[in-house]
Parts: sequence; C-alpha cells; structure tokens
Amino acid sequence: MWGNLGKNVQHAGGREGGQRLRHARTRPAAEQAWRLLLESAYASPGQLGSILCARPKLDLAFAPPYDSVKLALAWQKLLDAAPEVGGTETHRYDVVNVSRQVLTNLAGEVFAEATGAYRAGDAQLLSESAARFLDLMRDIDDLLADRRDNKQPSTRHGIACRFTPRPVRYLRVTVTHNSANTGRHLVEVMAMAD
Repeated sequence: MWGNLGKNVQHAGGREGGQRLRHARTRPAAEQAWRLLLESAYASPGQLGSILCARPKLDLAFAPPYDSVKLALAWQKLLDAAPEVGGTETHRYDVVNVSRQVLTNLAGEVFAEATGAYRAGDAQLLSESAARFLDLMRDIDDLLADRRDNKQPSTRHGIACRFTPRPVRYLRVTVTHNSANTGRHLVEVMAMAD
C-alpha cells in the first residue's frame, strides 16, 4: 500500500503536489510531513503486513524496510499541521493511517523485546513487554474503531462500542435521518484532544 501511494504522490507533482492534493493547501508542517513520508514509508516497495495480524509464533520478526524514526517524525509533523489543515477529511485520514503504522512499527519492536526476554529467561522484562504490546493493540483498536461497513440491521438495543477512557477536549457527533423511519442514524463520533 505505501509504495503505490508514494508513486501516485510522485506523479501528482512530488511532495508539494501530493501535499496540496491531499490537504488543499501548502503549509510548512504538512510539507515536512510529506517529505518524511516520501523518504520512509512511501519509498517502500509495497505492503509490509503487520506484526498484529501475523500468526503468533516465537520466531516472528517484523522490521520495516524504511527508517521508522522518519515515519514517527512525519506523524508529528502531520499533528503539527492540524490547526491549519486538520479540518480536511484527507488530513484526518492521513493522521489515522500514519498513526496506525507508527504504532504497528512500535509493536514490532516491543514484540522483539518480549521474545528476547523470553529466550533470556527474564520474566520481569517479558511481563512488562507483554503488557506494553497489549496496550499497543488496544490503542490501535481504539484508533481504528469503525463500523461503516456494518450490514447488520440495528435493534432497539443498538450496537455498543466501548473505548478505553481518555481525556478529550472536543467531541464531534454526526447524526443523520431519513424519511423511511423516525430513528436517527449515528454516522460518526470523533474525540479530539485539542
């Protein structure tokens, strides 16, 4: 996925054209984020998979073929650009997508630490690493919670989506309705720290 998107961005006018295409404006932080993305994940030859989706086994290794630090810096730059371009759907999508990859890369590092601790017989480090790995899985679940493809008819009890409690500053709720019934349809709930 990353590699193909990187090629498409290159065809759209390089990092400046790709950033403008995705965010409708040129802003320094967004420009820096795109430069870092093109030098890291978007330079990757294709899909990498995920340590979180792999079949569990002790000798599982996950190391992206790019500099994870550059991807994390791009993530920070995307967050820095939010006050100016954060209102665009594409920026929010990019932040979630890059956040997921940064957390996935970190989960790979924590998994390697846990397996090293297991092999060394270090029960304390194994326990700590396992707890951090599970925390990362929960964070990614919270980040990606999405029911837009749900095809189940609703019931009077609705569908419960539970998240780990976190302090937030803003909560945006989008609700629609149609003339076919008297109910309202919850479309999106977005919680933002700032």
